[in-house]
Amino acid sequence: MERRIRHPSIAALPDALRAPSAIIAARLGERGFRTWLVGGVVRDLALGITPHDADLTTVATPDDIEACFERTISVGRAFGTVVVVLGDAHFEVTTFRTESAYGDGRRPDQVAFGTTAEEDALRRDFTCNAMFLDPLTDELFDPTGGLEDLRKGLLRCVGDANERFGEDGLRLMRLARFAARLDLELETGTRDGARANAQRIQAVSGERILNEWTRIAEGRSPGRAVRLLDDVGVLSWIVGPLAPGAVERFARFDDDVEGAAVSVVALLSLLLEVSGGGGEALEHWSPSRALRNGIERAAALQGVLARAVEDGPLGVAERIRLLRDPHFRDALAVARTRYARTPAALGELEEAADAATESELWPEPLVTSADLDALAVARGPQWGRLLAEAEELQLDGALQDRDGALAWLRARIG
Repeated sequence: MERRIRHPSIAALPDALRAPSAIIAARLGERGFRTWLVGGVVRDLALGITPHDADLTTVATPDDIEACFERTISVGRAFGTVVVVLGDAHFEVTTFRTESAYGDGRRPDQVAFGTTAEEDALRRDFTCNAMFLDPLTDELFDPTGGLEDLRKGLLRCVGDANERFGEDGLRLMRLARFAARLDLELETGTRDGARANAQRIQAVSGERILNEWTRIAEGRSPGRAVRLLDDVGVLSWIVGPLAPGAVERFARFDDDVEGAAVSVVALLSLLLEVSGGGGEALEHWSPSRALRNGIERAAALQGVLARAVEDGPLGVAERIRLLRDPHFRDALAVARTRYARTPAALGELEEAADAATESELWPEPLVTSADLDALAVARGPQWGRLLAEAEELQLDGALQDRDGALAWLRARIG
């Protein structure tokens, strides 16, 4: 089915991107270096999506680029990329490139600067990312037919799919991310190329894989991205075999969040729960402590949510602690995928979380550390146990005022 696609135009760029892009192109143009907007910014303009950043490419070398601007950052100079700083904005400007073989399946063995945009297009991953737009003239240069592929709703590799995926295994995950986020179908040759090269994901570093998972979670329909990775045989190389019914759970994952972005904690929690090699995969990805703790916490809350569904309402204190847990919604997103329809208990908990006020979730404590000090309670394990017990009783309603709480405390330690 053909889609309605716009002809990309700089007029649709936000002011924060349009004016600086024109300045960069004009300044380089004064020295004879034509410069283009390239990649995601052009693709998103064609799809009617507001771009949030803009990359440029040019025949100018890094030396040429640096000579044209007062402030630059050489973050990727070896690969021809210079960051141009205009005010508070940063723009990546990359020299046209041609690339040799990828001996390690991650990066080209040799990078050579090209002389034309067409040369540069041929080393890119997908046709929708190989379109160029002149920020001064609004001319579109589309040497690989990216606009037509978008119109047809297809994601297609530039050139030979086997070569593209053989060059960099991370393109296998980018394939799923773009197809899900942009609602594209995989072109037949591209799908076949991905399947034939699925094992090449093993050459990709854990850090790069985790970064892709994060971007998948932040995009549209992350569950579809996971299903696509399973369809082309990549997922099992990343996390091991999946449990029966796992793919259906990811379909419900998108249904539950209505195709919207989710947290990477929720996505990875579900992924690791249904996979045979999840723990080993997580170690390979080298997650931050915060991410690891979030995944572990979301997993721990699954038991509480299961009891809420199977055994009836939770106690007041346990319910409040659940709702105020920072990973409650992550755990809820995972729990809902276990059922064809969301159980009433989970829906009620979500509604309660939406309606709860700060004072309901975190009431002023009736027993404090100062009270323990005043009663000469020795600091140690008992200290924490008393405060936790007092909070539990307060949340359950057994302690309702300061006098009653202090009387309980005196009796408790006496």
